This record gives sequence, C-alpha cells and structure tokens, in this order.
Amino acid sequence: MGSVATPDIVLVKPSSACSVVHAVLVAHGVPPEHATYVADALVLADLRGVDSHGINRLPRPWPA
Repeated sequence: MGSVATPDIVLVKPSSACSVVHAVLVAHGVPPEHATYVADALVLADLRGVDSHGINRLPRPWPA
C-alpha cells in the first residue's frame, strides 16, 4: 500500500495574520487605516471558514 502525501498545515495566530496582511497592503499603497479594516475582514473570513473571501484574496507574485 502506497503512502498518501498530506499537505503541511501551518497554524498562525489571527493577530499575526492581521499584521502580515496589513503590512502587505500598506506596502502596496493602501492607507494604513484602510489596510487595518481590510486585514481584519480577510482574517475574520478565514476564521469563519469562508476561505474564498479570506487572505487568499491577496494577489501572489509567485506561482501557486
């Protein structure tokens, strides 16, 4: 019987995720106050299990 590869799971504190998302948004020209609202909304969506509206909405400069 062959082994099945399982994806690595990384757990991140919500406050850390918000900080990273905020930094990415500000680095791309979003005003800090707006970045706070957007970061909170994206992380909260992930916490609620609505992954389609979470932090994966941020564009990635690297291949998936």
